Amino acid sequence: MLKAHSPIVVTYSILVNMFGELGDLRMGYFALNDTQFLGISPNLVTFTCLIDGSCKNDRFDMALDLYDRMTSLSVLPNVFTFNALVDALCKKGMLWRAVEMFEKMHEIGVPANVVIYTSLINRYIKKGDFDTAVRYLNRMYERGIRLDVKGYGGEGGGYMGTLQ
Repeated sequence: MLKAHSPIVVTYSILVNMFGELGDLRMGYFALNDTQFLGISPNLVTFTCLIDGSCKNDRFDMALDLYDRMTSLSVLPNVFTFNALVDALCKKGMLWRAVEMFEKMHEIGVPANVVIYTSLINRYIKKGDFDTAVRYLNRMYERGIRLDVKGYGGEGGGYMGTLQ
């Protein structure tokens, strides 16, 4: 059964996503704040869209603030929220913070997917820490997750296949 959402929340989520995709984070943030001003509770989609846009525009400070704001409002992140954060933090070289997010996922019961594992593994490969990369690869396989094409030839310089 489909869960009904307020059309206003859906509209604001679309606006926030559009502003994030266009790189106009100021307007995205304004739209998010506007929802609360109007007494509308922003939902998971609203926050995740702006977090993703912030990550894609190298505004990790804003993305992490949004994550904190989201959780303080009892809006629980999902795998897509964590995909945006972990992937962006890995690409930015903030591996320690990406690992924190990965661990937080497991604490709240959100299972990691191939995107998250691939991001972490690729960053460890780039760092030259093959032992840790193999540990994450094994952990991924233990959970029944298999590499996709991106994982084999992605940012790790194509080394992923040699880890197997």
